[in-house]
Amino acid sequence: MSSSVVGASADGGTVPQLTRYGLSVDADLVYRCLSLAGDQTAGTLARSLRIGVHQVRDALAELIDCSAVSALADGRRRLWRARPVATFLPQLQERQAQLDRARRYLQGSP
Repeated sequence: MSSSVVGASADGGTVPQLTRYGLSVDADLVYRCLSLAGDQTAGTLARSLRIGVHQVRDALAELIDCSAVSALADGRRRLWRARPVATFLPQLQERQAQLDRARRYLQGSP
């Protein structure tokens, strides 16, 4: 197994380490939890992961930004769902490649 791939999703696919692509540890943890356990509210995620709900909301904001999660209405509750890795990983990989090129340019390397 590659060092960039850790764990398996509920559908049997692999879950990459999202930190490798510039996301926070909390975003990686929240995505992994949603991917493995299914749809959850921010409050349920916070309790399950034993982190603050504000940390979960910040992580969800990161995940929304890269299209890794989607929100579902369930009456008055908002549930969060992990999207399949294949739908957002190419965008993260390209974003990380652009950042790497910019870093090399600023450091004076080709």
